[in-house]
Amino acid sequence: MKTKHPALCGFLQALGVMAYIGLISVILTFLDLGGSGAPEVLIGMIVLTLFVFSAAATGALVLIYPSFLAIKLRFKSGLLVFFYTLLFLLIFALAGIVGTIILW
Repeated sequence: MKTKHPALCGFLQALGVMAYIGLISVILTFLDLGGSGAPEVLIGMIVLTLFVFSAAATGALVLIYPSFLAIKLRFKSGLLVFFYTLLFLLIFALAGIVGTIILW
């Protein structure tokens, strides 16, 4: 099985995380739980459940493939994919911050 370049894998994983974050942001924007009149306890439970689910989902997106590579005794490739994913996430976050500052 031919493996992909670690930078490409990291980019695609980071893109998947950003897509998930964007989807959750859009859903939360449309739900507007703060003005719904729902009890604060219920809102807290929903937010914490979403937090745990998001941690699991993004953790899976970021860690499954590097872990698979490490199990196959390709530790260097696994670490490279992991670090490239973090690098691209940082680049996306900085681009979002700069874009927000410019547009504001």
